[in-house]
Amino acid sequence: MGLPRLSPKTALIEAFFDGLYRAKVIEEGYFSMWAMATDESKGKDTAMFQLIFFLDWLKDAKVEGTSSYASSESSHSDSGSEDDILANVPKRVQHKIR
Repeated sequence: MGLPRLSPKTALIEAFFDGLYRAKVIEEGYFSMWAMATDESKGKDTAMFQLIFFLDWLKDAKVEGTSSYASSESSHSDSGSEDDILANVPKRVQHKIR
């Protein structure tokens, strides 16, 4: 797909990684492990460039349940990236049955 952008602020791969993290499909440590691995996968450099803000946020994120977690969540949301993503999700069309 060529690592498309959903908006000027958000890349598709960033939204995908964020979804995997928030759904607890992949634990935090594995994102860092992947980022630091010295493999030569095709496109990894470009992906890393698009993921820099997510990986930095993840590095600074607080553990869920601590008092700082809520402020970390709100500061991530304030960047507008979630709104950008939701604005680009197709809306479901409901057809009336006659």
